[in-house]
Amino acid sequence: MKDASNQEISASRRKLQNPYAHLDGDGGYSGIKRAYTESFTLISAEEVRGEPFRERRDARRAYSDKDIEAIARRLQNAMWRRRRALAPEQVPPEPLSILKPEYALRALGYRFVASNPLGEFREGGVSIDVAGLFDGDSHTVSVSPQFDPLVRNFTAAHELGHAILHGQSGLHRDRPLDGSTAAIQRDPTEVEADKFAAFFLMPQTLVETAFERRFATNRFTLTDDNAFGLDPAGVNELAERKIPLRQLSKTLASANRFHAQHFESLASEFGVSVGAMAIRLEELGLVLE
Repeated sequence: MKDASNQEISASRRKLQNPYAHLDGDGGYSGIKRAYTESFTLISAEEVRGEPFRERRDARRAYSDKDIEAIARRLQNAMWRRRRALAPEQVPPEPLSILKPEYALRALGYRFVASNPLGEFREGGVSIDVAGLFDGDSHTVSVSPQFDPLVRNFTAAHELGHAILHGQSGLHRDRPLDGSTAAIQRDPTEVEADKFAAFFLMPQTLVETAFERRFATNRFTLTDDNAFGLDPAGVNELAERKIPLRQLSKTLASANRFHAQHFESLASEFGVSVGAMAIRLEELGLVLE
């Protein structure tokens, strides 16, 4: 592998907005390699973890949901502050547009690649196609393009969770994930990575703002008027409250109209599955029985 040229080093410095990037302590070049020009560390994992990671890992202490959400929020803030360096060709105009797992992984020094196929593994006697591959030794995250874009997005955010929360080494394979189900018993670290993905892709403030903009409330209950606003044709079934909370949450997550207002669905705007958004709406208390 050849060292990068002076032009490549200059281009990288402009991208990072750092004229001293890639210099070692003696003022010489630090051996930047051409294959890694898109994966210089712009944000450190330590910066966003907030408290000593090694102590937590050595003590095998689990992260609480509050811990994970705080870490995701620090990463989001760091990405927004560095948005010009993360996406210099098209600077994201608003916070949600910067929240792409591939941006975050590259900022953390990981190579992000679309690679197909990634193989398969067996679980419970069933063969499962690998959707995401985390290689801690080479600092590479691969996501298979064979899956639906929403699955790819959540799977990539899940791998980002591993990178920040667990700092894993070696190879780690993941099944297709969309954040909509916890039907199988999973390792605690997998659950933590799922939680991180949900918090990263669906930040509380942005979801609450988008929800209220669509439905004119931050505590949606199924009144006759709201039922008509969601579905004039099925108003009787909705108004009689014959649907469970999760179905109502999914209805709101996928809705593209309310009364006379037409809009992009919440799930589509945030790039997640309807099931994942429904769960998040319930977590935030935006949908009530």
